[in-house]
Amino acid sequence: MPKYLAILGGGLHHDAEGWRTCTFAEGDNFGPTGDFLRVLAAVFLFERDPDMYVVAVGGKGQYAQTPGAPTVASVLTDELRAAGIPQEQIVLEERSGNTYQQLLALAQLAEQSDTTIQIISNNWHLPRIQAMLAHAPALQKSTLRDAQLVSAEDVVIQFDAGWKEKIEQVLRSPAMAKRLAIERQGVEQIKAGTYSFV
Repeated sequence: MPKYLAILGGGLHHDAEGWRTCTFAEGDNFGPTGDFLRVLAAVFLFERDPDMYVVAVGGKGQYAQTPGAPTVASVLTDELRAAGIPQEQIVLEERSGNTYQQLLALAQLAEQSDTTIQIISNNWHLPRIQAMLAHAPALQKSTLRDAQLVSAEDVVIQFDAGWKEKIEQVLRSPAMAKRLAIERQGVEQIKAGTYSFV
């Protein structure tokens, strides 16, 4: 039975070097994201278990109207390959736009492969993912509900303790407090049935 570690796609940053996942100094309209930790954590986990497949998830999403923008999954793939993960161990999902669509795509993969999937994302993102898995009608009968949610921050600190203070500093920042408040609001809306999944 194949083992899958899915990296949910998030924010991208574009500069003279090209496109890459966001650091904690960058993000979106809601605050810092630290999406690069998802890739770093996936690399650590793959090195421990090189038989797994890493699923890079995400279409253009919020960058759909940005000329020349790549899919989030393609950027994740470039970063995974640069870190030494073979192309044949990477699965691309490039159609989904937001978190909910990404989970729907993973639910299809879980059904086709008759396996559960580990889902990796940032700590600030995990409660909303969990709420969607538990309350979104289209996911309630999916085997994806049994997926293990993996904190990118926890994995990175486990493998490299030097990250602990950097991550804790970001978590104490006003910008992250704003993002966490927005995420909590989203979780409550999902539970109340008022969340917009579009």
